Amino acid sequence: MDNSLIGIKKFKVLLIISIYRLLLDEIYIRIIVPNYEYYGFHNYRNFNWLLMSWFYLIIMTYLYGKIFLSKHRRSSSLVVCVLYIISFVPSTSLLSMGLFTHGYSVAIIIYWLTLYFTQCWNLKRKATPFPNIVVGKFQLGDRVLFLLGVISVTTVLYISFAYTGFRINFNLYSVYDLRIEYRTYSLPLILDYFFAWSKIINQILYAYLLVKKKKYYAILLFFVQILSFGIDGSKTTLFMLFVSTLVVLGYRFIKNVSLRIVVPYAVTGISVLSLLELFVLKTSNIALFVLRRMLFLTNYISYCYYDFFGHNEPDYFRSSFLRYFGVDSPYKGEGYDISTIIGDLYIMRGMSCNNGLIADSVANLGKIGLIIMPIMLVAVLRIYDKCTIDMDERMILAITLYLSILLSNSFLLTTLLTHGLILILIVLSFVKNSESKKSVTFN
Repeated sequence: MDNSLIGIKKFKVLLIISIYRLLLDEIYIRIIVPNYEYYGFHNYRNFNWLLMSWFYLIIMTYLYGKIFLSKHRRSSSLVVCVLYIISFVPSTSLLSMGLFTHGYSVAIIIYWLTLYFTQCWNLKRKATPFPNIVVGKFQLGDRVLFLLGVISVTTVLYISFAYTGFRINFNLYSVYDLRIEYRTYSLPLILDYFFAWSKIINQILYAYLLVKKKKYYAILLFFVQILSFGIDGSKTTLFMLFVSTLVVLGYRFIKNVSLRIVVPYAVTGISVLSLLELFVLKTSNIALFVLRRMLFLTNYISYCYYDFFGHNEPDYFRSSFLRYFGVDSPYKGEGYDISTIIGDLYIMRGMSCNNGLIADSVANLGKIGLIIMPIMLVAVLRIYDKCTIDMDERMILAITLYLSILLSNSFLLTTLLTHGLILILIVLSFVKNSESKKSVTFN
């Protein structure tokens, strides 16, 4: 590609992301600060912080433009671009407001530079799909998907019936009450895991059924996900249900455009709508229920983790997989863990503050984690590439958005185990089986 053309395309990416950043600043000042200053969302903006934030944004966007414009159709690049849009860009907005220290601003750059260079290395390596698995005369594809779907749907229906009486709830103001109520159910551990996994399995199958135009089964899963939201009030479940519907049904309008470029335009559009809602309707539902939690709160919590573990020893994964080997964590006990400690100390008592990316890095490995964890993330995303090669782009976009939100809100190992990322990769492999030409047969 001609260098001048690349330069023009990079400028367009920088322009739309800059507009997005300006909109975020306005949303923060006009909506977030007046409504959530008691959370710690203050406005200490001055010229030095403003200049530094824009310097970081311009330099990093110029670099990440290479990934946004890459000719490689890799799902991992889409994840990285989504994370850049929902995590890095909002962090520069909060930086301009004076919410972060200079030490944390350096940590941001180290993490995102490491992620950038590691992903560039990944793109230089060819990714080949996993082989198709055939047992006897049966191909492990739709049959396994059907079985997983039955288990997931049955799990949700049972919990919804037994504990909520098939409760349907659309009141977003009641989500924290639903979460507190869910903790009182005392579900068996295996059922608790099945319910957590059902959210993503049903999400994948819902997108799959929409793509395959199996509308009656899709309607069933839509209803099941509504019941799932009524159980524990997970806004991500409800949000991604409607996002998947819009992505699959509206794909014809964006099918000739790189999905990585669609993302910044989409969030910019949502930001515009949130300000229009404020000016026209005098309400702020989009900003408070979507943008605040997805963009601003996750980045503020990330800083809280950095500050806390700057004065305390890292957990070294003792709260995650090492606990299965009998290793005790000083941050986990009866009624508390790292997330509740952060919530109690920095935001408000009783608030659970889960987080990923930089928070994951410093909580488990300290500052060296700012280099190690992005490398681990790209290693996992490389497997994601192998599971989604040549898959329908509608499914890739819907699943990637869900996966990106999980990664920005949870530790990587927690996402792999508790939130079912490993299961996601397995399910996607089965989805791919019917399309793969390579196969491994077991007689």
